[in-house]
Amino acid sequence: MGAEANKEKTLLDIAYSQPIGEDVLVELSAYKNNEDRTEKNFSDTSGSTYNAGDLVFQRDVGVDDSYGLKSKVTAFIDNHEILFGAEYKKLKGGESTITHLNTEYNNTPPAPWSINGIVGVKSDFSETEQEAIFLSDRFEYSDKLTFQLGARYDKYEAVHLGFKTKDKKLTPKLGVEYLVSEDNILGFYAYQTFRAPGTPELNHHLDAVNSGRAELQNNNLKTESANAIDVVYRHNFSSSNFLKASLFFYDVKDYITFKEVPKEGYYAYNLDKAKFFGLTLNGQYKVNDTFLIKAGATYQKTKKEGDVLDLNEISNKIDYVPNLKVNLSLDYDITPKIGSSFAINYTGTRYYEKDSTAVEKLDDFVTADLSLNYKILKNSVVEIYGQNIFDKDYDTRYGVPSTGAIIGASFKYQF
Repeated sequence: MGAEANKEKTLLDIAYSQPIGEDVLVELSAYKNNEDRTEKNFSDTSGSTYNAGDLVFQRDVGVDDSYGLKSKVTAFIDNHEILFGAEYKKLKGGESTITHLNTEYNNTPPAPWSINGIVGVKSDFSETEQEAIFLSDRFEYSDKLTFQLGARYDKYEAVHLGFKTKDKKLTPKLGVEYLVSEDNILGFYAYQTFRAPGTPELNHHLDAVNSGRAELQNNNLKTESANAIDVVYRHNFSSSNFLKASLFFYDVKDYITFKEVPKEGYYAYNLDKAKFFGLTLNGQYKVNDTFLIKAGATYQKTKKEGDVLDLNEISNKIDYVPNLKVNLSLDYDITPKIGSSFAINYTGTRYYEKDSTAVEKLDDFVTADLSLNYKILKNSVVEIYGQNIFDKDYDTRYGVPSTGAIIGASFKYQF
């Protein structure tokens, strides 16, 4: 019963920085992602052609074949730190092929959650281009007062199986930091953000449009924009030890949400608004030269408006957002060349609307991560890491189990 997903992911990142004299720093970076996934759904009921627990849907998905480039130039002029940069991203998925489909269970043709409801047909995912330029100035007005002024311009365009959308937006940022005392800093930040939908969101939006639900027919997927405020207070116990508290408020217009509709599909669409407000605490304590403790916690509340699949307003919360998240990590240098990190992560109870009449919850859970890194040469590090090393079984969303234990390796070389 439920669902299963197996994925293989490869991430490649490269970065280069070059000082020019004492007052200019040039930074270049690029990334390439590749992810393939096999999705399976199993029946939770019995029918004439299937029994409870039988495989009723399988799809091989080229989820991610994206890449991006970024450049930044930082100039230090008198008491100003001026940053100028540009960014380009191409978000692209591979082919999707349905390899198994029970037409009775999925009520095909066409199956709302499949592509045309046809087994063996390959379909291309979306292709998205995002371009941005940004400029900021951080300057010390006095010994105690520092200002940050900046703006970013984003341009976005996507094509997904005949569906086209584009947008552009200028988002400003203002920051003020006040040095209360030598070890205490108070900061206030007001800014806007812009977020474009990615490949999975465009794919599940197409499922929503093709679902036959009248309330989703004219819900063309839009980009998100938000007004945000952060108030931050930091106390430094020493050069290595600190505690930071942050109050935050985000007011998001056209928030992109997902909803699983039983026996129909997994839909992506916009809410009119979503609000997030809460408190984050984080800090670190350096026990000695080889042992570092880091911890963080976030408590937040959410509120939504204008959910076309919740016309009865049975919930005013954002689905699957936990009220509480806590993490603790221990970094220990075993030898000058061998380092280790162990982390414990707690995710609190999450609520979701299972249908138009019921709000249900997913239990809280704890996972643990472990990594070992070895400095091969002065500028190169190889790392072996494990995520959810105790193979904790939990649901990420309704009907979507966790990926279980993940083992991976990475290599980093600094020029």
